[in-house]
Amino acid sequence: MDRAARLPWAKPITDNETTEPVLVWEFEEETRNGKIPRTYLWLRDWDYVVILEKQAKSKGDIFLLITSFLVDAPGKRKDLESRYDRRLK
Repeated sequence: MDRAARLPWAKPITDNETTEPVLVWEFEEETRNGKIPRTYLWLRDWDYVVILEKQAKSKGDIFLLITSFLVDAPGKRKDLESRYDRRLK
């Protein structure tokens, strides 16, 4: 229920990704089809993350929403911090 209640947060976070409370980085994830760079937008003070994937289209690049969720466990927060430390430079 917490995840569903915060789903409306995803759009304002993506619309305001350059503002200070949003921590943004690219991380290369291992998938069945190889490595794929994904964009993380973490509203750290409110423990909410949005993950996007860039798709090249003939009319320009678009970003697809992969997932968004509440960071409700210390282990998940530690995982996100680790991904940030290993982000693409």
